Amino acid sequence: MIVDKISNAHKYFSYSPRVQAALEYLQAHTEELIHMEPGRVDIIENNDVYALVLDRPCDPNYDAYWEGHREFLDIHYVADGEEWFGWSDVSNMTEIEYHEGVPGEYAKYTGEGVHFLLRKGEFCLTDVDDIHRPSVPRLNAPFLRKICVKVRL
Repeated sequence: MIVDKISNAHKYFSYSPRVQAALEYLQAHTEELIHMEPGRVDIIENNDVYALVLDRPCDPNYDAYWEGHREFLDIHYVADGEEWFGWSDVSNMTEIEYHEGVPGEYAKYTGEGVHFLLRKGEFCLTDVDDIHRPSVPRLNAPFLRKICVKVRL
């Protein structure tokens, strides 16, 4: 897992050409993403790299579950607000169900992990061994505008 500021994204361009395209997109559209309508944005055709623009109000009933992916890695970017985010290595988790299909391929897990705060302008890159729990509800949390970029492996 990688956690950093979007201003440092250039350090991770060598991860893969698709990751570079995703990070360059986030850097080039930082301000625009705050005001963009929620929904999907195709960055590279054929479902290889696409962004989901999401609004997450403070909702204590939101089901923030542990998830992982086999075909994609995620880049979670906080455009505005803050996100309480969970992480664990796959070796510490137990898969309980898998959902195939693109877009939307994911597995749900049970287990324990650590949680940390992602702030405006920060991103987290999760690879296949990184089980994550995005958008964990917190009391008095500010409104969250996030972008989850899906990058095909």
